[in-house]
Amino acid sequence: MRVLITGAAGRLGSALARYIGTEHAVIGTYRPTQRSLPLGCGKAARVDLTDAAAVSAMIGAEKPDVVIHCAAASAVDRCELDHDYAHNGNVITTINLCEALRQAEQGKLIFISTDYVFAGSTAAPCEDVEPAPLNQYGRSKLQAENLVRNSGVPFSIFRVCALYTAEAHPKGDPVTTIHQTVASGETYKAATDLCSNPTECSDLARAITKLIKASDLPSVLHLASAEYLSRYEFAVKVATRLQLGSDAILPVKFSDLALPAPRPLKAGLGSHYLESLLGYSLTPFSQLPGISR
Repeated sequence: MRVLITGAAGRLGSALARYIGTEHAVIGTYRPTQRSLPLGCGKAARVDLTDAAAVSAMIGAEKPDVVIHCAAASAVDRCELDHDYAHNGNVITTINLCEALRQAEQGKLIFISTDYVFAGSTAAPCEDVEPAPLNQYGRSKLQAENLVRNSGVPFSIFRVCALYTAEAHPKGDPVTTIHQTVASGETYKAATDLCSNPTECSDLARAITKLIKASDLPSVLHLASAEYLSRYEFAVKVATRLQLGSDAILPVKFSDLALPAPRPLKAGLGSHYLESLLGYSLTPFSQLPGISR
């Protein structure tokens, strides 16, 4: 297959490029302001996904069988303060991809969404729980989900949560942030009442590589580890695994952090259906063979 991955310079996108590229032809997009596709995995395409004409031209030229839309405005607090950032990065890019695929009359869209479409009233909700986002990031992703549903193109919506990488990543990764903070002698504040399922990007990419070959994917699928942890518990595990000790991890309440965007305290995803599709569960943090920084 020809698989086009948007946001291929990001954590999940780059992991997908590595794994999918071992079996399929990969085209990875990245923004003009970002670094290029890493590791020489497949073909790199620099494109502004908010430019409808550029997206249409790319889809017409590359003729992908599958498009995995990883690119997103994912800075939750920035989304809360800058609605244009959220709308352009999550809604407009999705509109442009759907329209380009509809016009080309080819290709399936896999839209990467988030647990933040939920209110957090139910811990680790399954696919049939009604979304009710609390913040602008979640609202923009839910709006994009609904656009995908009504686009007329073949699709699956993959919801993911609390992504991190076991290997070094330049920025935006929670393990990197914890490591840099504690290693520099500073205190890392982590909420004891904010919970989710930490999900490792390479492990997730392996699962998605298997899933894109399936002919009977559901319209919505949750992909997450079964290990449900608070942000504090996760930070302690990270610091311990990196042999930094956990004394510098400070337990706080989410409200103590005074962040602009509200979060669902019972975040995360239930992914029992995924386990039946794969025949295995995604790897919990505590069972990863190695983690490095």
